[in-house]
Parts: sequence; structure tokens; C-alpha cells
Amino acid sequence: MYEVIVLGATFAAAGIAETYGKDCLVIEQRMDAGYEFFCAHFDSGPEVYPYLQKADVRFGSHIVSVEKTQVGFVCTTHGVEGFCTFEAKRIIDTRVTPQMCESKAFPILIASEEPPAFAGVSCKRIGETNHYIVSIPVSLSSGYPEARTAALDVVKQFSQTQKLIYSADQFDYRVKDGYPKEENGILYLPSKAFVSPGRAFQAGKEAAR
Repeated sequence: MYEVIVLGATFAAAGIAETYGKDCLVIEQRMDAGYEFFCAHFDSGPEVYPYLQKADVRFGSHIVSVEKTQVGFVCTTHGVEGFCTFEAKRIIDTRVTPQMCESKAFPILIASEEPPAFAGVSCKRIGETNHYIVSIPVSLSSGYPEARTAALDVVKQFSQTQKLIYSADQFDYRVKDGYPKEENGILYLPSKAFVSPGRAFQAGKEAAR
């Protein structure tokens, strides 16, 4: 039995893993970690993988069910190894669900010789570079086709000194107030409830204590 099972290989999960080590199991349906912060790919901050490696991590595993028992929880997953069952004393869920969100955006990375300005769009410079993260607001019901269309509308406004470098494969969510919170014995600690990877990492460490 693990001390804790963490859902989502996020920066908050890395903070928990740093504290619990091999007494922690991290379950992630994607094949990568720290995806919830687009800026983490380009900006300075805590590295997610070295801390996650201190725990047991299962990538490519989908959560089938989480059930409460007399001594903790039983979590059933499905992945390349088929169905697996794990037990733990605690469950901490660091993922974001649509019900938690008040808004979302589609981020892209651009190069610009001058500070970019697009109507209704947030632009954040990365360090002292000429690279900017442009966060394009989309509706909560929008999927990737709609988001890419919205991004194309911004790209059409580029000047001759601006160019698209990279677009995200994950939305940037703004989480409603009221998190973290505990329900039915599960601590809901969405990593994106915090303003930066570093803050999310520290929140994970504090939750682990």
C-alpha cells in the first residue's frame, strides 16, 4: 500500500513526490509531465521530472475508478499493462476538470521584435528574449479546431517582424476560487489553481506535509 496516490503528473505532483518518494504513486494518462504550464517549456523554474522520478510513476494510464475503503482507497487504472489496481492511504488529485474552470485560453509562442499587442489577447515576454507567450481566450466549450482558428486570426495580424514558433497541445485554464478542497476524503489540488510552476510545486510540498 502506498502512502499516497497522486492523479496527474503535474508540478503539484512533483512537490508531493519530492516529499513522499517511493511511498508515492503518480498516475498520468499522458506520456509527459508538467504539461499544465505552457510557460514551463521555455521559462526558468523547477524541473518536474527529477522530482517525479523519486516516486513511482505510471504514464499512459487512464483512471478507471477510485473507491474508498476502510483503510484508504483503491484505484483501478488501464494502460499498456491492462487493468491494474493500487491501494493507498490518501488520494490527491492535481488534475483540472472543466467543472473547476471559469475560463480557458489557447497559448502560442511567437517571436517579435517589438512588444506584441492584439485586441483582447494577453502577451507575456519570456525573460530578456524576443519571445512572447500569447494567450488567446476561447470559450469553455471550445475544442482544438476552434482554438486553432482563433490562433490563426491572431497570426493574420502579425507584422513583418513577428512569427509563430510553437502552439500548445494543452489549454491554459483559469481555476475557480475554492481550491484546494477536500471531498469524500480526496484532496483536490489542481496544479493550475496556482499562478506558476514554482507556486504549484510548493503547494504540492505543503499538501504532502
